[in-house]
Amino acid sequence: MKWGFYGRLRRDKRTNNKLSVLFPLKEHPVHGKTGLHATEKYKNGFVAEYHYQWKIIIPKMGKLYHHISAWENEPHDASWTREKFKIKSESHHHHHVPGDREQRKENWDTLTLDDAFSFVAHYIHSGEEYKP
Repeated sequence: MKWGFYGRLRRDKRTNNKLSVLFPLKEHPVHGKTGLHATEKYKNGFVAEYHYQWKIIIPKMGKLYHHISAWENEPHDASWTREKFKIKSESHHHHHVPGDREQRKENWDTLTLDDAFSFVAHYIHSGEEYKP
């Protein structure tokens, strides 16, 4: 089990242009029962937009509290974007602070679902707490 799945994957939503899947992972000694929620939007057969979220899945919590880490390429470059949200790697960004999705930083390395799994796998296999 390369990535540390502990259960069956759950397909949340699938259309020709979008796929959303929750991959349950082995229980983490600090973060508990977590999963990697992947949402990809496609254009001409390629991933045009992605959202990969490592989150606590049991117990169910609000959007703010289940967040551990996330990587996205949703653009935030509009003229009215607040200065604290503008980053050099636009549109790729990393919501890096557990419990606080508002904070973002540059993301140069985690650009695919495979990259996100590799990042999370380190913490699942080592049992190390994720701290930015």
